[in-house]
Amino acid sequence: MGIANKKFKVTSKKALCHSERSEESGEGILSNAKDLFLITQMRRSAARNDIIRGCLNLQKPGFTLVEMLAALTVGTMILIVVLALYNRGQSGSAAIISKLESSRLPRELYQRIAEDLDNIAGAGQGTQIDIQNKFMDGYSAGRLEIFRNINDSKDQPQTLERIVWQSSIDPDTGLLTLYRSHSGLALEDTLLDNQKEQWQRELFVPICSGITMFKIEIPSGAETFVDRWSGENLPPAIKITLSFGQPYKTVTGIFDVPEEDKLIRTIAIDRTRKIGFNVPAMDANLMGDANDMNNPTDINAIGGDSLKLNEGFQDGL
Repeated sequence: MGIANKKFKVTSKKALCHSERSEESGEGILSNAKDLFLITQMRRSAARNDIIRGCLNLQKPGFTLVEMLAALTVGTMILIVVLALYNRGQSGSAAIISKLESSRLPRELYQRIAEDLDNIAGAGQGTQIDIQNKFMDGYSAGRLEIFRNINDSKDQPQTLERIVWQSSIDPDTGLLTLYRSHSGLALEDTLLDNQKEQWQRELFVPICSGITMFKIEIPSGAETFVDRWSGENLPPAIKITLSFGQPYKTVTGIFDVPEEDKLIRTIAIDRTRKIGFNVPAMDANLMGDANDMNNPTDINAIGGDSLKLNEGFQDGL
């Protein structure tokens, strides 16, 4: 009996321990299941929150197609206005520069011709000027030749200096081109002319092209001019007409340019010469008294022509 009781106690203890272990293992399984459930719930909640946030982001306000088209239209209009203003400014600037350049070139040409006349014609005796004008393909073309001769030791005439200004038709453009030539014993550029042959010094150098009129005249009176001159006597002055304007054809078949496009300059040959002034003689007995109130020709007088003069000013105003 005692042995049996001991075996029963041992068996009961083992059963109790096994039951306790079973309870502990069951609680562990329940705990793991709860943790797994919580983790699953948290993951589902996180996924749900992500979906909600995504939906909220999709619902944020953005640009519609109409708004984008309107913005592009406004931007294009502003760009067109800016480009139009820029092109207008560029065209205005180009017009001003072209106007300045168009007047600068004739001034330089006139200045160079005047310097040639002063250097040769004003040097003294032996100077001669020849002027010719003719029409080339309907355009007025002129030729100015200035030269000075000296006598050598054998009393033979030698050309000291010779300058020619001549216009000719350019076959490429069909307009006139102005040329200049310098030759003679006197060298224009000592450094360069010493290295040239005699025939190279006499070559015509183009100065400018696109000329529609180059005319040289000599004043022979108050309103009259001659287009030819030759001889030892020098003319008092030279009138040069130069133009780059658009030509038009006249009824005679020649080309002419409008008067406002003609650039005219009169160059005196000898600027140091004495100029005589002729004062017309007047009879003192025929001259009226400026202080005479009865003189109708006095503009300060009351009545007479002074009223007509005032009426003219009033009509002009």
